[in-house]
This record gives sequence, structure tokens and C-alpha cells, in this order.
Amino acid sequence: MALVSCVCDHFSFVIFFSRRNGIQSLNVLDYIINALTQQFNCMVMLPSIFLILVADLILSDLNNGYAGLILTRARSRLSWLLAKICVLFVCAFLFTMICTVIYLISGLLSGLPLDFTWSSHSLFTEETSPSFVLIMIECLYIFGLTAYGTFLLMVSLILRNTVFTWGTGAFMNILSYVAWLKMREIEKWFPTSQMMFLSQYPNKLIVNTPGFTTHWSLTYHFLLFTFSVLLGLLLFRRINLTRSI
Repeated sequence: MALVSCVCDHFSFVIFFSRRNGIQSLNVLDYIINALTQQFNCMVMLPSIFLILVADLILSDLNNGYAGLILTRARSRLSWLLAKICVLFVCAFLFTMICTVIYLISGLLSGLPLDFTWSSHSLFTEETSPSFVLIMIECLYIFGLTAYGTFLLMVSLILRNTVFTWGTGAFMNILSYVAWLKMREIEKWFPTSQMMFLSQYPNKLIVNTPGFTTHWSLTYHFLLFTFSVLLGLLLFRRINLTRSI
């Protein structure tokens, strides 16, 4: 219930903030893109909410003693780890789609026109396809949350505590936001900065960070994901999964 309340409060804040900042001049598409690219929202709030959902994805099995039972039916520890990562990917996909749908509904309830072209207050030029922008943003969210979530799942095996794991993720989220505010030249090295599409693609709001592109972010996601899986395999070899931790 606390999680539901947190999510509802967050989206209520976004709607209120948008109304205070000229939401009537936007259409639904602009509103969705604005919400998904708002700096604090995409680097701190949404990743932190996502981590609440997945931080104990592995620890719950270990703490409850289910790992030993599951392992007797799994082919190997690798197959169990890959199954958890698949669940994480599905969670990242559903979370991104749910956020998009919620912003869509909140925009419609706010009286915005259902128009799939840019308005006069859009963040991007008319030469850029709105569908391309939205797809790219959602891909960055899905792949970013999957890679980042996988990394923090491996961190949870080291910390052995869900709260500490979430706290580590939240702290890294805040560092990403501070880097965007104060140290733009190192922004591209932080995990949740990879979902900040406005720093990567030409727009009307801010100057893009040099060398920070969508190709960079996708490569960053791939390397972080690969490192996390290899770290997970190393940690799994040393953990006794037949007893709780």
C-alpha cells in the first residue's frame, strides 16, 4: 500500500507541476515526452520507484529459503540467474509501458488534445518524427532499467539487505542528477543519466552533452549488463543457495 501511495503521489505531483507550467499549450504526445524526459523524473524518481519493485528479486528467494527448492528443479545456477534477469526485463518493459499509459490518461483527463504531431511548445523540431522520439525514449528506459536493475541485483548479493540495496541505487540516482546539474561533462558516466534523452538528442531546451549520444547509452547499457551478469556468475559460485542468508 505504501508503494501504491508513493506512485500515486508522484504522478499527482507531475500533473500538478505540468498544470502550473502551461500544460494547456501542449498536446498529449508533448505531455508524455515532457514527463519522461523531465530531469529529476527520469534520473531519480522513476528509477527509484522501479528499484522498490525489483530490489529483492533475488534476496527474497534466498531469505525465505526457496532457492534450494528452486535449484533442485533448475538445470544450473546460470539458468536460475537468467530466469531472474528475464523477470527483471519484463518488469522494466511493463513499468515503462505503465508509466506511458498513466501519463497518457492524466494528459487526457487534463483536457489535452489527442494529437500525434508536435505542438508549438514541443521540445523537438518538426523535422523529427514524434513516434521516433517516443520509441527511443522508451527503449532507453527499458534497456536502462534492465541493465541498471541487473547491476543492483548483483549488489544485493554483496550487501545482503534489500533496504541497503535500494539506498545504494537511490544514492546513485541522485549522483546522476547532481552530475547533470553541476558537472555536465561527466554526466554520461552515470547509470540513470542514460535515460536523459534531452542530453543526447538535439532539442529546443538544452545543449547536448558532447559525446553523449543514444549510441553511447545503448553501448553503456550493454557493457553494464554484461559486467553485471559476469559478476553475478562469480558471486553465485560462492553462495550456498541451499540455505537462507
